[in-house]
Amino acid sequence: MPPMLEPTPPPAKPKPKRGWFRRALRWLLVCAVIAAVFHRPLFHGLARFALITVAARMHLKVDLHLSGNIFTNLTVEGIDADPVGDFPNPIRKLNIARVRLDYSIPRLVKKGIGEFLSSYEIIDADLEFEALPSKSTGERQEKKSIAELLNTILGQPALYSDRVKIEHLTCWCARSKT
Repeated sequence: MPPMLEPTPPPAKPKPKRGWFRRALRWLLVCAVIAAVFHRPLFHGLARFALITVAARMHLKVDLHLSGNIFTNLTVEGIDADPVGDFPNPIRKLNIARVRLDYSIPRLVKKGIGEFLSSYEIIDADLEFEALPSKSTGERQEKKSIAELLNTILGQPALYSDRVKIEHLTCWCARSKT
């Protein structure tokens, strides 16, 4: 009787390479977890950077601090804005101790922008402006954009809010001697 041969196992299949889509999905999941854990500091840092960048385009140096839960309220404290450079700027100084917004994201989704803001609060605001004549249309447009931005930040939220609280607001405007 011939010797019995043992069956040889089939060769091992090489592991299939994971596709780029799975790798991208895995990294996206890792980034989402990091963003979920650090969402508050990321949002506050990005918002602060955006506000400082917009102010720099308008020849203003701004310092501010953000706090609060980004899903229900936002508090901006210690707002100090001063003009920089020799560009004729209508803003002499802006100092606001605190701006607080209470809002609801589910109400924004369900009812729209008019029902988004529930409370708006400004405390200890000192605003100084100087009425300067515009020498060119570009300068006039720049001043108009500054005025529209201030209206958007300070005025419009009060129109959409259920409750508005303004304490110690001082607004002073001087005419230029030129």
